[in-house]
Amino acid sequence: MTNTDTDTHRTQRGERADIAALLHDLAREFGVQGAALAILRGGGDDLLEVATGIANARSGEPVSPQHLFLVGSTTKLFTATLVLQLVDDGRVDLDAPVREYIPELRLHDALATDTITVRHLLSHTSGIDNGPYADHGRGANAVGRYVAALAEVPLIDRPGKRFSYSNAGLVVAGRLVEKVTGLPWDVALQQRLLDPAGLTQCATLPERAILHPVAVPHLQADDGGWAVAGRWGVAGRAMGPTGSTLAASAGDLARFAAIHVRGGQALNGTRILSAASAAAMQMPQVTLPPEMSMTRTWCLGWFADEWSGRTVLGHTGHNVGTGSFLCAIPQEQAAIALVFNSGNDAPLYHFLFQRLLRELFGIEKPDPWAIIERHQRVDLSSYAGTFARHDFRVRLEARPGEGALEVTMTQGAQGAQGFPLGQRFYPANRFAFGTGQGDAYQVTPPDGCLSPSIVFDGFIDGRPTHLYSVVFAAAREGVVAPG
Repeated sequence: MTNTDTDTHRTQRGERADIAALLHDLAREFGVQGAALAILRGGGDDLLEVATGIANARSGEPVSPQHLFLVGSTTKLFTATLVLQLVDDGRVDLDAPVREYIPELRLHDALATDTITVRHLLSHTSGIDNGPYADHGRGANAVGRYVAALAEVPLIDRPGKRFSYSNAGLVVAGRLVEKVTGLPWDVALQQRLLDPAGLTQCATLPERAILHPVAVPHLQADDGGWAVAGRWGVAGRAMGPTGSTLAASAGDLARFAAIHVRGGQALNGTRILSAASAAAMQMPQVTLPPEMSMTRTWCLGWFADEWSGRTVLGHTGHNVGTGSFLCAIPQEQAAIALVFNSGNDAPLYHFLFQRLLRELFGIEKPDPWAIIERHQRVDLSSYAGTFARHDFRVRLEARPGEGALEVTMTQGAQGAQGFPLGQRFYPANRFAFGTGQGDAYQVTPPDGCLSPSIVFDGFIDGRPTHLYSVVFAAAREGVVAPG
C-alpha cells in the first residue's frame, strides 16, 4: 500500500469516527433510543454506515448498521418507483385516469372517481382524504380491501385543486401496481425492485424481517424512558404501499436513493428505471402552501427544495415509534439516510442533516421555523371555525386578548394527538401558527420564531378554507365539497 493509500484510509477512518460521534452525541442529546445513518457519495463509490443506541429496550441489544427499521412513509418512494417502471414498460400512462387500471375503483365522489389520474396520486394532488389507518388482515388481497373501503371516505378537495398528503392515495397507487402486474404489492416490490437492485436488507413481511437483525419500535414509558411498542407497524399489509410494513437498513435506503441519483441504475449495474423516468420523478408537480416547513414543492414521490443553489430531494416516514429520513442530492450523486426507533427524531434529523450537508457538500439546510413578524395585524376571528378530515375534527376559537387561537374540541385519535384541548397557537404571520414548542414533527424554535404546527391556505375574503397540520389537509366545514 502506498503512502497516498495509507493517508486516504486514515482520513476515511477519521471521518467515520467523527460522523459516528456526531450521530451518537445528537441522539443522546435529544433522547432518541437508537438510530443508524448511511451516507452515499460519488454515485456509490463511497458508502459510510454508522449506528448508535439500543435496538431493543428489553434485550439491550445495540444497534448495528445491519439492523432493519420500519421506515414508514419513505416507502412511498418505492411504490412510486414501481409505478414509473410500469410507465417505462408502456403499461401505465401518468395522465390516464386511475380507473383505466382499477375499473372497480369507487370513491365518495363519482366525478373524482372518473378524473383522478396516476400523476395526481403520486404528487398528492388527487383530493383523496388522508384516509383511515385501517388493518384489513394478512391476506394477499388486503390492499384491495382497503381501496374498496374508500368509497365511504369524502374527498378533501377536487382532483388537481391543491396539495393534500394522502396515505390512502398511495395505497391506491399500490393497488394499481397489483392490478397491472397481477402480483400482490409485496411480491411486486420484491421481484421488480428489491431483488434486481440488490437491496437485501429490506423486508415487508414479518417472516422475512425476522431473518435480519431488527430494531423494534419504542414508545414513551410512564417513567419518561422508552418501552418496546405493543405492535409492529400501524395498519398491517393493507397499507404496505404507503408505509406500514417496509423495514430497511439505513444502508439499503441509501442504496435505493442511488438508483435515483444515478439516472435509474442501481449500484449493482441493473437498470431499474429509464433515465427519463428517474428524471420525471424529480420534476416538481405542485407548490405547497407558504410557510410549510418540510419542503416547497412535491414531485412524483419525492419532495424537492433548492438549498444553496442545488436541488435536494427527500422523504420522511413515521410508523408506530419508528421511522426514517432520506435525502438525495442528484448533482452530487449523493444521499443521506437516517433510521430511528423512538420519538424525538425531529431535532435529531434537523441538526444532524444540517451539519452533514454543510460539512460534506457545502449545502445550507434552512431552519424549520418562521420568524415572528412584529407589528403584524392578524384577524384571528377569520381563522376560527371547525376543520375536518377523516378521523379528525377540530374547532378553533379566537382568543384576541392572548393573540392566539385555542383548540376547544377534537374528534378522533389523529386529532386528539395533534391538537390537545386547550392548546394555543400563535401566529408567526398570516399563514403559519405554532405553539412555540416542539412535537413529533416540529423542532423547538428559538426566541422570536415559531415552528409552523398549523398552516392555513385557500383564503377567500380573508378566511382560510383549509388547515394543514404538518402536510395533512383538513377542510373548513361548510366549504362546498367536490362534485
